[in-house]
Amino acid sequence: MTRSTKLIVLLFVVLATLVGCCKSKERRAQLEGMLTEYNQLVDSTMSISQRLAGGDLSAMQAMTEQVQKATDWTTKWEAEMQRLGPELSQEDKDYLEAEFKKSMERYMELVPQSTPNPLKLNP
Repeated sequence: MTRSTKLIVLLFVVLATLVGCCKSKERRAQLEGMLTEYNQLVDSTMSISQRLAGGDLSAMQAMTEQVQKATDWTTKWEAEMQRLGPELSQEDKDYLEAEFKKSMERYMELVPQSTPNPLKLNP
């Protein structure tokens, strides 16, 4: 292999690495946007929980709707992680999984115990 051929191969390797890195960061940003949506859902759930704690029975319907939104969001999250996951670096996957877990735990603290867990992942 000539020196120029080695240089070209090295250049392609570097470019492929850069493209992969950029793609991972782009996918991470997309999924971070979804986590922001979920955290907004958690904030809304907190407001509804406070209404329930204050005796507002009309908040029961709102909580039911929030549980459905959380279920729908989780389904969407799982699909996006499956679709985009292969394009994420391991570091980005670990970060997103940790952030999702924190948000999920925060949500579960707010949902009344009698409410089914909408975020139960593959039992």
